[in-house]
Amino acid sequence: MEWREFHNDLKTLAASIRAAQFVPDMIVAVARGGWIPTRFLSDLLGVKRIASIGLTYTDAARSQLVAYSLPEPIEAKQKLLLVEDCLESGRSLLEAKNILTACGAEIRTAALYTTAQTGFNPDFAVRRYDSPPPMPWE
Repeated sequence: MEWREFHNDLKTLAASIRAAQFVPDMIVAVARGGWIPTRFLSDLLGVKRIASIGLTYTDAARSQLVAYSLPEPIEAKQKLLLVEDCLESGRSLLEAKNILTACGAEIRTAALYTTAQTGFNPDFAVRRYDSPPPMPWE
């Protein structure tokens, strides 16, 4: 994937978020894949507050997912856009959503891409692939 295609897909994602009339107070990247899309979406949506949440699997079977870094402060009723680049299973995005929802925030989820294996579909996505595409920074 080239940067031009990636950036065009980000514009499409931002347009669908605006069309849904969702105006986030902050954009939260799911580390690490969400960092670059979050930075671009910050500009495209005019949202200056960005943060990240870090999650990791603690076992080889990838069954235990825990947070190692949380954005603070998260205020009740705050509108957050939670962002990933591509969802394989979608488990990390779902776990991040559950953690931030427990803080009282209103969460919408976004991923540029989903895959055939994605079990949790985000509120906003651009395209579905059979497997994760190579990102321009890889």
